Amino acid sequence: SLLGTSILPKLQMEVEMWNPLQDTVPIHVWLHPWLPLLGTAMEPLYIPIRQKLVRVLQAWHPSDPSAHALLMPWKDVWDEQGMARLLAAAIEPKLAHALSTEFTINPFRYEKQFFGI
Repeated sequence: SLLGTSILPKLQMEVEMWNPLQDTVPIHVWLHPWLPLLGTAMEPLYIPIRQKLVRVLQAWHPSDPSAHALLMPWKDVWDEQGMARLLAAAIEPKLAHALSTEFTINPFRYEKQFFGI
């Protein structure tokens, strides 16, 4: 009861104030220790976290490995649908754009190496 009436509202307030671009301590560092105590009661916190991460990832480029470090702590916390929504909104469009505009396949590049030409 104390967790739901006292701790959870404070966590909600902190999540609302959390700015992933400015905060030096990643949110999972201070939020994940509450998972064993609050469990599914924390699910309402995940919506604003995902929304903020999607906004942060708008400036992300697929050549930057930081998205992996940003998202991996949530892999086992969010359900498959929640993670899929985030990936569909923030990662997949960036990958599709990079593949269509920046990725070039040149089969002749390795011609000498493979065929001795």
